[in-house]
Amino acid sequence: MSGKIEGGMPPKEQEAEELVEIGGEKIPCRRVDMLKEYQEAFKTADSFRKVGKVEARQATEREEISTSQDGMKNYADQGDWIIQNPGDKDPYVFGDKNDPIEARQAKFAKKYEVIDDEPGKFRPKGIIKAVRVDENIVFNTSWGEQMAVKQGGWVADGGYAIAEDSFANTYEKIENEKE
Repeated sequence: MSGKIEGGMPPKEQEAEELVEIGGEKIPCRRVDMLKEYQEAFKTADSFRKVGKVEARQATEREEISTSQDGMKNYADQGDWIIQNPGDKDPYVFGDKNDPIEARQAKFAKKYEVIDDEPGKFRPKGIIKAVRVDENIVFNTSWGEQMAVKQGGWVADGGYAIAEDSFANTYEKIENEKE
């Protein structure tokens, strides 16, 4: 299907749905190619800032991290940052697994600052462009993992999904791009 993009949403292509586990239930999702379908939408998407404080720790050994909101399982390697957003049930592993650990750590330092008087707490510094999805989708991340998000969730220009509740609890729209 082709046509005008409304509300920043890309046109949908007709594809078969697949059942994906999200939040403990099997949900029919359409498989998408993030770059192909959302690249244009990100150019005009709204910008958002992560708000509040996050808890973060570095993994001391390899460990599995499961995120029930999007059904994703990931592995933190020694030195990876594991982040817990305020109000979220599950933590997640920060960064792109295709990058060396040093690059992931440098990216964390660029996106988060230490709160000196609160050990383990960090203040987000980054801004993202994000588009709300109007259907259940599943895609492969740049780091090789499968990620899914239910209708009402968001996809970010960094190539990842954010569940609807998590987005509402942790992001605010930037009204003035100069902020």
